[in-house]
Amino acid sequence: HLREPAWFHMRRSTVPECLETESMNTPVYLFLDDLRPTPEGWTRAYTAREAIDILSKNEVIMVSLDHDLGEDPDVGDGYDVIVWIEEQVHTNPEYKCPDILVHTANPAAARRMRDARDAIYEKCNHPPECWIPKRLRSGDA
Repeated sequence: HLREPAWFHMRRSTVPECLETESMNTPVYLFLDDLRPTPEGWTRAYTAREAIDILSKNEVIMVSLDHDLGEDPDVGDGYDVIVWIEEQVHTNPEYKCPDILVHTANPAAARRMRDARDAIYEKCNHPPECWIPKRLRSGDA
């Protein structure tokens, strides 16, 4: 049984002030998952490749990642997306790191993904989920 992320029903009406930029186009909220329903107002990706494609072509201000995306090894997993974001942070000075939420039900993968996210945030001086209530930050899902 998959449960919805704790933040799932939060309404997204405007870009959080802490994430606004003067050059911001239409912001994208990206949801990577193969089974859970897509939250209202979010862009859906079913595979790591789809998510990376969306990240590379849009101004994504928040991404919520599942890890396990089915049995087909070609679809990748949520950690692949985190690795791509990390590469961008290290190699592209223009890259603006999105907020990264982890909503996987896989506890070992969740720890690994959160550790990688924390390292990314440290590298890019990213404010940790500045608009998400503190009670939801530590566990994400």
